[in-house]
Amino acid sequence: MGNQLSAHPLKQSASPGEFLAEVPQVTYKGTLGGGRFLKTVRCVHDDGGELVVKVYFKREDSPELAPHERRLREMAAALASPAPVYPHVWPYQRVLQTERAAY
Repeated sequence: MGNQLSAHPLKQSASPGEFLAEVPQVTYKGTLGGGRFLKTVRCVHDDGGELVVKVYFKREDSPELAPHERRLREMAAALASPAPVYPHVWPYQRVLQTERAAY
């Protein structure tokens, strides 16, 4: 009885900062938020600028992410051209997928 997860919870042996070692030119600074699927972390680019990275940890039963990556790129292009119609919206700048996570 009670609330139960339908799938096994993500067994993380590493923090988001350790996963970010796979992302070039980015240094982990801290966690901004953690949801069930996406973790939000604050990072610093090697050039000195701050940025926010969304991290999706892959599981054994993770779905194929290519359709989602394609949709993110379409949304970024729609928000950026011809001129920013919504200047307060900052779309994803890059999408990176590794064996353990998607950024």
